[in-house]
Amino acid sequence: MNGSCQRRSDEQILNESPTMIDSPTSISLNAGFEEEASWLDADNKNTPLWIRTLYASLPISAVTVLYGAVHDIHPIQISEELRPDTTVNAIWQILQASGFKCLLTFDTLNGLSIARMTEDLKDDQVTKKLEETVPSNVLRNLVRPPKNRLESRFPQNTQGMGWPGLELVARAVATSDSIPMSLLVDYASQTSDIDQASNNILHELMLTCLQIANAHVLLDNKLLRLSGDSGSRSQRHPIIWLVDKLDDLPTWLTHGDGIRRIPISNPSYDMRYRMAQLLLEDRIDEGEKDSVARRFADATEGLSSRGMFESIQLAGESSSLSSEIENAVRMYRQGLSENPWQNNRLREQLMNGEATLRQRVYGQDQAVSRVLDILKRSALGLTGAHQKKASSAPRGVLYFAGPTGVGKTEMAKAITELVFADERALIRFDMSEFQDDHAKIRLIGAPPSYVGFGAGGELTNAVMQRPHSIILFDEMDKAGSQVYDLFLQILSDGRLTDGGGRTVDFTDTLIIFTSNQGVAAAGNLLDLDMSDPEQTSRYERAIMDAVKSHFTETLNRPELLGRLGDNIVIFNPIHGDEAVNLAVRFIETILSNIRIRVGIEVNISKEAFEELVASVTTRSVLRNGGRGITTELETRLTNPLGRILFNYPAGSSLIITAFNEDRLGRPDVLIEEL
Repeated sequence: MNGSCQRRSDEQILNESPTMIDSPTSISLNAGFEEEASWLDADNKNTPLWIRTLYASLPISAVTVLYGAVHDIHPIQISEELRPDTTVNAIWQILQASGFKCLLTFDTLNGLSIARMTEDLKDDQVTKKLEETVPSNVLRNLVRPPKNRLESRFPQNTQGMGWPGLELVARAVATSDSIPMSLLVDYASQTSDIDQASNNILHELMLTCLQIANAHVLLDNKLLRLSGDSGSRSQRHPIIWLVDKLDDLPTWLTHGDGIRRIPISNPSYDMRYRMAQLLLEDRIDEGEKDSVARRFADATEGLSSRGMFESIQLAGESSSLSSEIENAVRMYRQGLSENPWQNNRLREQLMNGEATLRQRVYGQDQAVSRVLDILKRSALGLTGAHQKKASSAPRGVLYFAGPTGVGKTEMAKAITELVFADERALIRFDMSEFQDDHAKIRLIGAPPSYVGFGAGGELTNAVMQRPHSIILFDEMDKAGSQVYDLFLQILSDGRLTDGGGRTVDFTDTLIIFTSNQGVAAAGNLLDLDMSDPEQTSRYERAIMDAVKSHFTETLNRPELLGRLGDNIVIFNPIHGDEAVNLAVRFIETILSNIRIRVGIEVNISKEAFEELVASVTTRSVLRNGGRGITTELETRLTNPLGRILFNYPAGSSLIITAFNEDRLGRPDVLIEEL
């Protein structure tokens, strides 16, 4: 249409803003919803809050900034039915209900166009109205997409590919008396990297919007507050901006009288439930629809309405919707991935798991049994089985309490190898590094306007990359206070929202905490006889009481203790035969590694071996548990051998006959060749 604004068809607009229009789904207002006098009434909870707010603010707002989920879909009323539709179409329904006759849209890809207008209006009428303020050649340039402008013979503006005259369109919209209209500026958040000329034009548009907002009655000697038809309310003709974040626009454009900031949030539970009913209409038996809709709403916490629709698409045939709705949502969040919890290999591993874990963790038979019980429950998906609805909490949670060096971290590694066949799959966080006020930011990422925003957090990034994982929070009691808020959210909801607003799902993770709480309260651990049931029981009570006191009194977080439930596993101190067996195992591992890595066979005489074992299992060494044994072995065996073996070629065969000290007082070994 030469020299006039071109109106995009419904099909074009819907293609540009994906929605569920492959088969328009709608629901009668009488079908599961309370019939209201108007879907735009302030107290109509069936309508999203941002829609009601925008409608209510039209009489006073010259500039409206919508930010957040601006390209989501929303339940809007068409005739007597609710249906999901795009933000642009929702805005048009609001404007049309307020007596507006035309909606113009602008973005740097498509230029200026008539997005919507009433049936009694023609394109030429809108164009002529705009040309009262905007020269026709300027208007013609604005409606040409960039590609067409380059290919045309229309003289290019010396400023390059900018959009000169856009601020004049804003003035024409604000003062249009005979045709109530509004201008919507989309994709403003994506303009920071375009050419300087376009940025300059958008800056002029912003300044014009500010001037319109500050003008109370007149602009260019024309009225700004215009009466509608048939005595409808007097209102401004707003310039509406759609941005991802509020700070994508200058502060001076988002604050002040005449400017309205309206967030479009991801849908609440109630809104997700209503959207679920819309999306499930004609896809599922009527008798099941309500319960499935509620499960769908539960599973989609943090998702947009568009994400809900796409989850439905992934679910496939309607016959599987009832049983597969949670899996469909999980697939949408995570994509396709192998789930080790549903692998036959894991069932086989767990059947022989007791022997496997005992080979890795010595002297903790009771802890091994408790861990296996919880792992089997997790593998069967029975965590939270007492709840009617499917639990979104993690697959399982374990809290390992006990002295240092008794195998708590080793148990976490052994569990990971059992489940994933690779202990390197363990995601480990040393909580002593997360004690300060910024620890929470490290884990979930910086919020908007902070340094590092957009990079994500160490924890949330790790789980997004590996949604089926085991996460170890080592020495949990050393974490900062704000980090405990994250623990509570993970254990309760099975999800976290990172600094960028993305929801990270922990449903298929196993969470392990370790702690040294209660060791001091248990008394001198080396004086305990753990073969005596009475002493063992007294030790376990002391540890358990200390753990409970830590959560309820020290942290004042009894709710976190409640989330741990009966998953607190107490590890016994190591001494006696367990300490000897552990020392023997470590010595054999050291000699085996020397044979493999250095190519030298080293043996130890019986007398020297007994001397070495006795020296690394003393009371002072065992105060640090197994870690104390490995430290002492490194000092007495590994370091001296490291000095001596440099003098022997590969293939040598040696025997250690005694342990002593060298002339510098360092531990040394006496060696003979075989």
